[in-house]
Amino acid sequence: FQADRTLSENEGNFIDLLPLEKKQVLYKITTVTNSADESATDSGVFMIIYGDNDRTKQFQLITTEQDPETFFQKGNTDNFEFNLDDVGEIRKINVRLDGKGFHPIWHLDTVRIQKGSEIYKYN
Repeated sequence: FQADRTLSENEGNFIDLLPLEKKQVLYKITTVTNSADESATDSGVFMIIYGDNDRTKQFQLITTEQDPETFFQKGNTDNFEFNLDDVGEIRKINVRLDGKGFHPIWHLDTVRIQKGSEIYKYN
């Protein structure tokens, strides 16, 4: 924590300090799309991971190693890896669509997140 600030009654007698660098960890994220008709989406899918210490910034579920048009198709299991800020123990996730594309709805069955040896599953 770097402050380099003078604390006084006239200038405010407190300061909030944040770490200069946050610890990054690898999150392995798996999504499973339902196998029913009309389950797929071509919208952008975004996520925020909330933990007991912090939350990630919103990020898009996409990789450069796979054609984006193959993601989130009927019955698909899609895998993603991201190095993100360590949020501590995961408490909840937020998944959202950007509503763009020809089919801006999605029937998501399951999300699985592995962080180190910890595995979290959401239905």
